[in-house]
Amino acid sequence: MKTNAFSQKLCVWSGPLMAVTLLAAFLIMGFLPPPDPRLSGEEIVAMFQADQGRIQAGGIVMIFGSALLFPWISVISVQLRRIEGQHTPMASTQLASGALGAFLFLTPMIMIQALAYKPENLNPDVAETCYYFAWLFFCGTPVFAVIQNLAITVAILQDTAPEPVFPRWAGYFNVWAALLFVPGIACYFFDDGPFAWRGVFVWWIPLTVFGVWFVVMTTVLLRAVDAQAVAEEVLASEELLLQ
Repeated sequence: MKTNAFSQKLCVWSGPLMAVTLLAAFLIMGFLPPPDPRLSGEEIVAMFQADQGRIQAGGIVMIFGSALLFPWISVISVQLRRIEGQHTPMASTQLASGALGAFLFLTPMIMIQALAYKPENLNPDVAETCYYFAWLFFCGTPVFAVIQNLAITVAILQDTAPEPVFPRWAGYFNVWAALLFVPGIACYFFDDGPFAWRGVFVWWIPLTVFGVWFVVMTTVLLRAVDAQAVAEEVLASEELLLQ
């Protein structure tokens, strides 16, 4: 079957576009870094009243941008299936965990949009709870990303072909990324310092790793798609010569 390199590359480039969209959304909302976990209910209501328009605009950008993750993770699974063959547990795990990971962007943004919908009617106690939910959900649920990275790692490291789909170092890179995402779960226990949801270990390091991961995986995916297309062209030529 002929590789549709154009479709695959279109999916690959949706990943960097999603990352740029994510950054743009946070800048529009003024949530880079996120607001302080120690804000009172009254302060939260005041923030959403003062910045209602920009928060709504940035949230819409995030909601649309989160959908761009789906085609990107799909092409990762396409390439992992080349490694695994007929039975593809790691490709399926990567696809499922990556799809669930997209809701890490979508669900909190819907909650933030709910807060920004009619902030003048917000009860401070309810606003405080919704505010906690949105940011704890977003920053404190790294499990899907970790499983996704580890599935990619296992698939890459079991590739023993003379010309592997992905370079072996990409497998080790995904382990490194998974480990650096783990500290995000600490935000459930801290409201200040490096382990709070706006702290260095929960926000800045994972956000940086996420950006680097998109660059690295996009690069190796584009090379893998090109290599697949070339390999299938060579195979087709050989089949013509044998006819």
